[in-house]
Amino acid sequence: MVIEQNRFYKLQELAGAENTGLSYECLRKMCVSGRLKHIKSGTKYLVSGRVILALLGGVADD
Repeated sequence: MVIEQNRFYKLQELAGAENTGLSYECLRKMCVSGRLKHIKSGTKYLVSGRVILALLGGVADD
């Protein structure tokens, strides 16, 4: 999966070795602890593609 900068992703979409190499639980704990910028919509966590790419070393976070 190609991660686009201008899109928000649910944690379920990002979890797994083929996408980020991080598990759903790891991503969720990063959101809960405040280490990963996110938007919470109901029970879902939404993370910007730009934030994920910065986390993985793809681009600098603005």
